[in-house]
Amino acid sequence: MLTFATLALLVSLGTMLFESLSRAFFSTSYFWAEEVVRFAVIVTAFLSLAAAGAQGRHIRAEYFVSLLPRRIQIAAWAVAVLAGLVFSCVLAWSGWGQTSHLMRTMMRSESSLELPMWIIAQFIPIGAALLAIFYFNRLVGLMRRPKDPFSPVEEEEQLL
Repeated sequence: MLTFATLALLVSLGTMLFESLSRAFFSTSYFWAEEVVRFAVIVTAFLSLAAAGAQGRHIRAEYFVSLLPRRIQIAAWAVAVLAGLVFSCVLAWSGWGQTSHLMRTMMRSESSLELPMWIIAQFIPIGAALLAIFYFNRLVGLMRRPKDPFSPVEEEEQLL
C-alpha cells in the first residue's frame, strides 16, 4: 500500500509540475489537472495513514504524558489507542457507505475525465480499515506489554 501511496504522490507532483510549466511557457491550463492532483492527494493521504503510525510518525503530544506516573501513562495510552480505533472504524464504516452510494448512483467527476467517483472514494474506507488494524494491533501490544504503543518500533517488531 505504501508503494501505491508513493506512486499517487508522484502522479500528484508530476501533474502539478506539468500544469505549472504549461501555464508558464504556453499560457495554457488544463482543467482536469486540478482534479487529478486532488484525487492523488486523497489516495496518498489515506493509504499512508497506517504506515505512518506503524513507523511512529503520527503527530502526538508525548511530553505531557511522559510527566505522568506510569499507571496513568498506560491509561492515557489505552484511551488514545481506543479513541483511534473507534475513529478509524467510524471512518471506515461511513466511507464504505459513501463509496456504496457513489457506486449505486454512478456519480462521475466534474472534469472531462468523468472518473467514477467510487474509485477515489474507496480509498477512504481502505485507508481507515488499515488504520483500524494498526490501532487494534497496538491495543493488543499494549495489553501484552504495557509500553508506549506509539513509539517508533524496529522493523521486525512492527505490528502492521
